[in-house]
Amino acid sequence: MEPLAIDPPLLTIRGGFLRSFEKNVAVIRAIGFNIELTIFRPSSTQYDEPLTLFFENIRGQEVEITSPDGKIENMLRSETDVLCDVTGLRTQKIFLSSSRASEEFDFLFIGDVHGMFHHFESVIESANQLDPLFIMANGDMTHSGRLEDFHAFADVANKATVPVFTSLGNHDKRAKGGRATYRDLLAPFYYSFSVNHSTFIVLDSSRKRGLQKFQYKWLERELQVARQKGDRIFVFLHRPPVCPKYNYLAFSASANAHRFLALMERYRVEIVFGSHIHVFTEFEKRGIRYVVTGGGGGALWQPQNVHHYLHVFVKRDGVDIRMVQLPTPEAKVSQRIKDVLKFNWDHHIGRNKHIQQMLLLWTALNLGQSAVERRERRWRRRQRF
Repeated sequence: MEPLAIDPPLLTIRGGFLRSFEKNVAVIRAIGFNIELTIFRPSSTQYDEPLTLFFENIRGQEVEITSPDGKIENMLRSETDVLCDVTGLRTQKIFLSSSRASEEFDFLFIGDVHGMFHHFESVIESANQLDPLFIMANGDMTHSGRLEDFHAFADVANKATVPVFTSLGNHDKRAKGGRATYRDLLAPFYYSFSVNHSTFIVLDSSRKRGLQKFQYKWLERELQVARQKGDRIFVFLHRPPVCPKYNYLAFSASANAHRFLALMERYRVEIVFGSHIHVFTEFEKRGIRYVVTGGGGGALWQPQNVHHYLHVFVKRDGVDIRMVQLPTPEAKVSQRIKDVLKFNWDHHIGRNKHIQQMLLLWTALNLGQSAVERRERRWRRRQRF
């Protein structure tokens, strides 16, 4: 007689998400510095059977782990991982919390790597030497959103000795299944985390029009909670709501942009960090500081620009930002302009339906005509004026 199948434990996670759960081993990726895990064991035979937990993307040497209603055994730590076995009651809670108490810290910020992973590797190497609190990769980590590109990014990110957080960019979802791959490997589409009296809110602005209604409702709740706690608030999103000189690349729906700006003003957000536009610029809207940086590896949009990332220092009396240059290939101004034109054609002009229709019409008119016939047609057209 075959033994009865026993349902596996049920896991509820805050501050992270379940990457995989097989053979009583759960892999949990952190999306912040505090994790609350609830384990529900359907069968009483599981109470004494250890469940192996592997937490990744967390400051493994610093995090404190407690379980008021169970045991934590066989713990192993690395810079960004924790492995342990847990046993406990039918319902067991496990808490992971950051032990850092200082309100002053720093982090590294990079946007628009676009598959140039050697640039991202330079950021990882700097982080491993400087030991910032975390690294933020603000969308368009990949250029095509293919599975192999996400794996290549993850392979580089796994070399970091500090947590790496991400946001979703428009290029990351270009390939079929790109959004699902991002969610399964790296992070939810939008989330928040808190540390040292600061709240960080990560948004999904990969849509051209801006944020969707349900995300605005979630965002306002997060802003309310952060303001009630008295936290400083930082917002990360790939596509910025507005950007002087490049507003055509920001939120395409003006009402959406105005709603976003109003929320940032109402809740006195300290800084909004955006990317998507391959320049580095800072500006102020309604009293709120905005930083746009997209120089992590994609085609540079101005001849004088360089590839770069930001080193951000959060201090008690403000925030200092230092731009760190990455290796930028020497190129003539004419070549830079060609690169920009090609990039805009491939990703903007070439997708315009009206231009596509005009090209099809032009092709149809000229198809099958000799050079002499085309010259005669142009001559007749000029004679009309």
